[in-house]
Amino acid sequence: MSSVQISDFAKFLAHLFLAKAIPISILKVLHFTDLDEAGLKFSRQLLSIILLADLDDKVTDVFVRISKAPKLKLFSESLRLFLHHFLPKNVSKLPDASEKISDLLKR
Repeated sequence: MSSVQISDFAKFLAHLFLAKAIPISILKVLHFTDLDEAGLKFSRQLLSIILLADLDDKVTDVFVRISKAPKLKLFSESLRLFLHHFLPKNVSKLPDASEKISDLLKR
C-alpha cells in the first residue's frame, strides 16, 4: 500500500471506531510485536487519530468495551504497551506536538 492509502484507511477506520460502527476489538488479529513498517505506520496513525479526537466521550467509548471484557485482556495489554512505546514518537512529529502529547498522556 502507498503512504496515501495507508493514511486514508487509518482515517476511515478511525471514523468507524469513533462512530461506534465497529468495535476496536477487530484489531485483536494484529500482532503489535510483529508489525512491518507499513503496519506500524498504519497503527500509529489510526490510534493517533482516535486519541486526538475532539470529543473525549467518543474516545472513551472506543476503548471501554475492551477494558471490560475478560477475553480481551491480552489484546488490551498489548494495545496499552503499543500506545506507550510507539505512539509518542509519532505524535512528536505533528504540529503543536507538545500540546497533543500532553493530551494523550492525560487520556
